[in-house]
Amino acid sequence: MDGVNNKTQMKRSCRFGVSMVLLRLSLMVFAVLVSEFQILADDVILNHGTIISGQTELIPGISQEAIQRNLKANVAFKPLWQIMQPQKRYVVPKRQVQAKKESLNATPYEIFEIDQPQRGGKTLTVLGIVDSSDPFSEFGRRRLKVQTLQGVEDVVQGIVEIRPDITTLKAVEYAWEYAVSTKSLPLDQLLTIIRKTIETSAPEDRLKVVAFLLNLGRPYEASLELDQLIEEFPDRIDQFEQTRTNIRQLLAQRLINEIKSRKEAGQHRLAYHSILKFPTKNIASANLREVKEIGDDYDQSVEQSDLIDSHLKLLLAELQSHPDYSQLAIIVNEITSSLGYDQLSRLLPFQRTCHDPSETAETKLALAISGWVLGGAYAVENLREALNMVQARQLMLDYLRAESPQRMDLILADLSRLEGIGHETLEKIVPLMPLENPAVLPADGHLMRWTTPDQLAGYAVQTPLEYSPLRSYPLLVVLHENGRTSEQEIQFWAGTVEQPGMAMREGYVTIGVDYLPNNEQFDNNVLAYHARIAAAIRDCCRRYQINQDRVYLLGHGSGGTAALDLSVSHPDQFAGTVAVTAAMPAILAFYRENSPSTPLYLVNGSIDPITASPDLFHIDHMMQRGWDIIYAEYLNRAHETFFEEQESVFAWMERLRRRKFPEEIQVQTRRPTEDRFYWLRLTAMQIPSGRGLQAEATVLKTNKINVTTGAEHFELLVSPELINFDKFFSVRFKSRNVFSDFPIYETQTMLEELKKTGDRQKLYWMKITQ
Repeated sequence: MDGVNNKTQMKRSCRFGVSMVLLRLSLMVFAVLVSEFQILADDVILNHGTIISGQTELIPGISQEAIQRNLKANVAFKPLWQIMQPQKRYVVPKRQVQAKKESLNATPYEIFEIDQPQRGGKTLTVLGIVDSSDPFSEFGRRRLKVQTLQGVEDVVQGIVEIRPDITTLKAVEYAWEYAVSTKSLPLDQLLTIIRKTIETSAPEDRLKVVAFLLNLGRPYEASLELDQLIEEFPDRIDQFEQTRTNIRQLLAQRLINEIKSRKEAGQHRLAYHSILKFPTKNIASANLREVKEIGDDYDQSVEQSDLIDSHLKLLLAELQSHPDYSQLAIIVNEITSSLGYDQLSRLLPFQRTCHDPSETAETKLALAISGWVLGGAYAVENLREALNMVQARQLMLDYLRAESPQRMDLILADLSRLEGIGHETLEKIVPLMPLENPAVLPADGHLMRWTTPDQLAGYAVQTPLEYSPLRSYPLLVVLHENGRTSEQEIQFWAGTVEQPGMAMREGYVTIGVDYLPNNEQFDNNVLAYHARIAAAIRDCCRRYQINQDRVYLLGHGSGGTAALDLSVSHPDQFAGTVAVTAAMPAILAFYRENSPSTPLYLVNGSIDPITASPDLFHIDHMMQRGWDIIYAEYLNRAHETFFEEQESVFAWMERLRRRKFPEEIQVQTRRPTEDRFYWLRLTAMQIPSGRGLQAEATVLKTNKINVTTGAEHFELLVSPELINFDKFFSVRFKSRNVFSDFPIYETQTMLEELKKTGDRQKLYWMKITQ
């Protein structure tokens, strides 16, 4: 890489003396302590709580067709909010915006400017970044390989400006400039470049580096930089001491936030280890108190687990002559061997009575066993009833594992004979049941490979840090682009055991499905790819504890196209879909009117040919109708992975849960396998050539469901969350009632659907067939 090795090629910005820099640095520290560093003008708050900040304006659309149509109206129609940030823009439907308000004023920060040589301004038709792995030199330059119309070309890029939020890069020989998130660049390389722009012997310049690190959200590195500064300039320690104290408080607060985040994700060992390492010198008393409370909570949980273990074993010893002793021993062993921080709440009723001499051993064990099986809020005092719960749990597991109809019928008969086990009990057992076929996890935590029982699909799984089969986890289903592998896509979102990524740190199970064998084109056999992905998800739910209210589809390129196609075809299965640099699937033209829908998050580069595709008009149409869509477009960038968008994507997913029981369904289907929409299933479908099959179903306040569809037959799967099981219920189809009666709880229906889907968060208790 060529370059000029003297500082005249770099522009320094040293406009303040030491006292002014210190004053401004204190203001910066205060701003970071009070809130995250704010530089933007407006906060746009979406209906689900996501906040996007930037310069806002109403716009007519994102595609050229939508822009032209909406501007040709008698009164210009602008149904979308655009939120502009320095390196990208967000576009959201106006109907999805809950509020818009001014954000805090900007706090001044340092800008490091760097002169880069310019050798012409040739036009570069960029299609995508092929490789950007070359490091930046100390002068802020690197080579990257770029896909163009002429093939792969080497392009020399130089950093021309570094700010805490964005870094601007400019091609040396081409007219191509764009900004990236500063957080996405290697910090060690940035600091090397920055130090070339300052006088390292000048305290005021060195303080600017401290301020930069703080505003970048790196208080630990800022503290190290300040310590080095104090060591080199000991005569100015009094000037620096308050800043060091402020940084220490900020660092403590960040560590507290990390402890809380790990605790929430079920990573209790890591959280406790962080507590043990928490600094105590010169830390605010409120922070110390908060950390002590979390640590005390963990210490108490260990004591409680030990007490529960010893009490249960003593109680079991008292009942050695009990006729059900062997069954009691098995369930007590399960409890004591599995008990951890997240399971203690199940045994709260037992803990309240275990020291009570007036309660019998049978009552105490009943509270422990029933609380373990159902949850602490539903514990009972009758030991026979508690043991029946254990037996019911086992019978349901046997049903899910059974192969033959005859065996399933026998299990249902045994289940019906259990005294005191009604639908209320079965419903509470399901979420806490053991897995059907639990995975044996590798000791090193590395990803595992599986094949579905029908050999339909292979997939890889990366579990989060400290995964436990006794805790329910959200699931990321990640789909790779042509030319890449499932393992590579998993690594992008989840990282590795050696370098955990966001999915692992935030507590997500991540699976990569081999949905494109031999790198086929997605459009070649869409329904086969759907089947492979669905089979992998179902098999994963047999092996890992998955919260199916929180299943998210994510993909790059053709993987993003597949994710969009699958989520609009089966909207009831996913909480949200993320598509990065994805072509719009053809099915959008037909399914864009369907409702309800899956929330979408689209990420593109503004000069990617995808953004000029007329198919983007479908997204405009969906946004205009009020679909929950976030469109993120990086300015002057092409086909990339956009790793820097991950933080925003995960914050968005955290707020989303699957919609389970909508009161109104309005859909059309054009493919025979797309016959299930929430609680409505179409059967005996004859889809007219060139046209879709329409279906509508509405739940009325009178406990009635109206169905309109061109299908010859249909099924309704109903639940107490959808209709009132205590009142008379009717279904109307083709101007007549096809069902009129009181609903009944059908255990077989519940187990059949659970067996098909593995969905423990959505149970259906009655099937009405027409």
